[in-house]
Amino acid sequence: MPRRTGAVDATIKVNGLRELQRDAKKAEDGTDKEIREGLKKAADPVLQDWRRQLSPIHEKSASKLRIRVRTGSALVAQSARKTTGDHPEFATLQIKQGESALERHSDEVERILEREVDDLADTVEGRI
Repeated sequence: MPRRTGAVDATIKVNGLRELQRDAKKAEDGTDKEIREGLKKAADPVLQDWRRQLSPIHEKSASKLRIRVRTGSALVAQSARKTTGDHPEFATLQIKQGESALERHSDEVERILEREVDDLADTVEGRI
């Protein structure tokens, strides 16, 4: 199940996620897609909060925030190319905003992850 790694580290770890995703890919029954969609759902509250924080400062950067799902992780990341701007601490500002968004929504992210894992388990049991 999900566990927080600390207040400073903006990460929620799910033990066994990498293995679950690997095995789901082998199943070829769409389970891997369901896992990816569940991870996106869990990351969405962080994405929305981060966009709300960043929009008044820089709308274009806020619109470039995306959820990315990889084997073993889901993350909210900036998809814009690096640019040099007038604000030398802009990257630090964005990182702090993202960390605070995850911290504010960590309980909600954990609840969504738990619900998605439970739903996935029910789905897999129904296919067996």
